[in-house]
Amino acid sequence: MSDIQSPGCVVLLVDESSGMGAVMRELTTEGKASTRPNAERVATAVNALLKQLAGGPSFDLALVGYQSDAQGQVNVGPRWGGPLAGREFVPSGELPAAPLRMETRVRKLPSPGGFGPPREETVEFPVWYAPTLGSKAPQIAAYTFCRDLIARWAAEAGPSPGMPLVMHIASGASGDGNPQLAISKLLELTTPGGHPVVLQAHLAASAAVVTSLYPSNYVYLTLGSARDQFRRASVLPPHLVEALQEAHVTVNPGARGLIYNAKIADLIQMLSLVKAHTQHWPSKGGVAAPPAPEPMGAEAAPAAGEAAPSDAAPVAAAGKEQAALVAFVLDRSVTDPFATSVQNPVGRLQEHANDLLKQVSKIASGVVDVALVSYGLDSSGEVDVRGFEGPLAGQSVVHHTDLAAGAIRVEESEEQVSNGIGGLISVTRKKPIYFDLEPTAAAPPVTAFERVAELAAEWCRQHRAACLAPVVLHLTRGQIEPGDVDWIAGALARIDSAAGPVTLYHLVVTEEPHKSLAYPACDEELQSPALKKLWEATSLLLDCERLAAEKRPVTAESRGMVVNGKFDLFVDPVRKALETA
Repeated sequence: MSDIQSPGCVVLLVDESSGMGAVMRELTTEGKASTRPNAERVATAVNALLKQLAGGPSFDLALVGYQSDAQGQVNVGPRWGGPLAGREFVPSGELPAAPLRMETRVRKLPSPGGFGPPREETVEFPVWYAPTLGSKAPQIAAYTFCRDLIARWAAEAGPSPGMPLVMHIASGASGDGNPQLAISKLLELTTPGGHPVVLQAHLAASAAVVTSLYPSNYVYLTLGSARDQFRRASVLPPHLVEALQEAHVTVNPGARGLIYNAKIADLIQMLSLVKAHTQHWPSKGGVAAPPAPEPMGAEAAPAAGEAAPSDAAPVAAAGKEQAALVAFVLDRSVTDPFATSVQNPVGRLQEHANDLLKQVSKIASGVVDVALVSYGLDSSGEVDVRGFEGPLAGQSVVHHTDLAAGAIRVEESEEQVSNGIGGLISVTRKKPIYFDLEPTAAAPPVTAFERVAELAAEWCRQHRAACLAPVVLHLTRGQIEPGDVDWIAGALARIDSAAGPVTLYHLVVTEEPHKSLAYPACDEELQSPALKKLWEATSLLLDCERLAAEKRPVTAESRGMVVNGKFDLFVDPVRKALETA
């Protein structure tokens, strides 16, 4: 913190996970799709804001990044470099003399009269923030760091400081557990200037998705992470509402500081609220504290004259005879959803699911209809069942050919592979993300499987000549009540499928240590009664006799269950059934 009393503090908190490597492909001023990753464009916007703040009244400013590496090592802390390296808060008045470097950039200006292509001019651009990306986004650690940082600042800020502000920019879900408890502690932190204002900017991974700006009621947000983010944003204080209205942005009473699936222009506009907030600080006075976020309990009623959105979606139209349905059911529960564990079962299960969905999207023959369902508990303790998010939100079932364009985002990573002559070359791997959810407390799976059974039954009615009965993959930590396992098996067994009984597989990632097992033909090596019960309900591996004859690691009695390993034989039998239909 600075040696002189500061009128207030701002914390810029930036996600540095691999999700920030997504390319939004917005149209540029030349009418071409942008090829720059979100991380690069965010850095430009943040540096432009820092340049503006450097020219105004001085206040305490923190620049915090967060990420974890592939081994789960968390890295949260200040991102000042050069002369400012190692400091938490920096007086904004010191920024002009201490950039990390100066770059020559091309700035575009409107052409005279507003017609024709934009003009270009070369400018010197100061850079204070130059991120490098990690693997996951440990938001529990990030919010906890910010709370402690602001608490220390408030203890030394002197009399009547202004209200702190946290500007959070992120690309997706938390990578170290459910951050709701951590963000609640930040939102409820008491300082002499009031509770911190927390602004949340969730970046779109594609220019095609619909953006939600400053919502005032979560009823009108899609089920899933949009509503999670609503809980984590402050109600906008009056001076920020006024700033948005002056910019001709419609803001309803009770609007939250949230932009969801935001484009870069939306982010730049939200960053302008940071400057507006600092200008509102009186010489040493505080601004009125924002109303505390209301708890998320029962669904709020829509405003008069407005219709509540329907969460129901039509089932996909009838396919061809070469048709199959695969349903992925994700268990989002862990023992402690608020634990700061990057390697939690939900994260690993999602990685498996995203990889399998990528494989399904590449099947060349026939039509594979795909359903995604996840289950957990919401903040009020009610069962929370979700479906597709991102561009496919609202659809119950999609064709596998729609998956490629329907990912929440696509992450890219460099990998060293052999060049065939004893050397290495770098190749870029693209990983589409379809599941990007946070862990919750334990929830029973019955409600989710009710939805799956309904979808599967309707699909079977529409595809009487399908070559394959529906295949359901349950991705779980394996802690399911025996009665629920029996209910699931019974519900799927009652589905009338002309192609045979529904196939139920289990992919298990355990919280406690357990040896890796793939396609066991008996339950002898399973170490808990819960896993043995799941094995009993698991179907035989499809086409296991052919797979065994091909010397795959299976027998004719192998069941479709994998514990702490990869389900590498999920797609092959489905592809084979479609090819031979």
